[in-house]
Amino acid sequence: MGHTFIDPPYAEADQIADAVAFLVSDEARFITAEHLSVDGGAQYF
Repeated sequence: MGHTFIDPPYAEADQIADAVAFLVSDEARFITAEHLSVDGGAQYF
């Protein structure tokens, strides 16, 4: 418990920017009220 299985155990700025770019794109136009974790699954460990 408490150990992440990804390296590095945090999101890089470009990974967060990619998620933001997706959310502001037309591809995400029907997504509402969702929690988008950009953490490689680290929140579950």
